[in-house]
Amino acid sequence: MRSYSSRIALLLVRVAFASEQTRGIVTKMLGRQPRVTPDILTTILDGSSKTAKGNITRLTPQLKSILTEVEQWFTNREREENG
Repeated sequence: MRSYSSRIALLLVRVAFASEQTRGIVTKMLGRQPRVTPDILTTILDGSSKTAKGNITRLTPQLKSILTEVEQWFTNREREENG
């Protein structure tokens, strides 16, 4: 169980870091565009937040495929550690 938790934690940290880094870059780039006012930027960020919330709970075929690969990764690592 400990090794499983460690792998999940590593995966979550990678995802969180990449997500926040991308979010920061995109926000700064959008804010520097000539016709993007603070109000427009706020509207864009609010809209993307609503979309993201909806997307988190939706399981698309692409996510199913990735989920299967991650599950296989965990299973293979567990077999290597126990085998």
